[in-house]
Amino acid sequence: MTTGPFDPNELEFLAEDLRVTIIPQKRHGIISLLCADIGPFEPSIPIEVPLWVAVYFRKRRECRLVVPDWLSVDFLMQKKEQEYNSGVFTEMPECYVELSQIALEYFVDDVANSLEIRRLIKDIMDLRLAKIRASLAKHIQGSNAHAQLFHLTEMELSSMRNLLTRGVDQLDMLRNSAAAGATADFSPAGLPGTFGTPGLAGTTITPITMSASRTGASTSSFRTPAQR
Repeated sequence: MTTGPFDPNELEFLAEDLRVTIIPQKRHGIISLLCADIGPFEPSIPIEVPLWVAVYFRKRRECRLVVPDWLSVDFLMQKKEQEYNSGVFTEMPECYVELSQIALEYFVDDVANSLEIRRLIKDIMDLRLAKIRASLAKHIQGSNAHAQLFHLTEMELSSMRNLLTRGVDQLDMLRNSAAAGATADFSPAGLPGTFGTPGLAGTTITPITMSASRTGASTSSFRTPAQR
């Protein structure tokens, strides 16, 4: 599946192209799509279709969903325990957040223990987001140029993308400001804050303002005692 810097609604839309298995309740002919033809549909005979087609038939009360094996209490309990005890990210089903949300919205009658499953999905996602935040904090404190995180889904990355980019931008600004301040304190003549170069009429030119620009370049303004 093609992915990119999408928001959660766009990611859910993309996830609807994933294939699921349904059991039709009515006979239907072949449906011609841009990607492929699907069908024909026969009652009680399972068939694999894109998720959005399954939602379409469900709204017309013409199918049931064959719930994926991973969308069960036993599987999710096991994954939650692994995620809690592991220091790394465990591998999860593709688009597990988006698929579970759609399944619990449109096919809730087909999903056993739907309330417990909804709670487990939230618990797993909270554990994984906490790991992401801890990993990002360690990465920033270590001043590393890059980091590698495995087994993350696009939905999880999307939830942290804005926080990460803003945090890195702020960190760069602070580092540039600190570098500019260190440059301002340097004095070739060994006299802090004074260049020691005679100015007009025997005055000494003294920098009175030092600031850092967004790019980290420092700027100074000068005035003579007469101008003060």
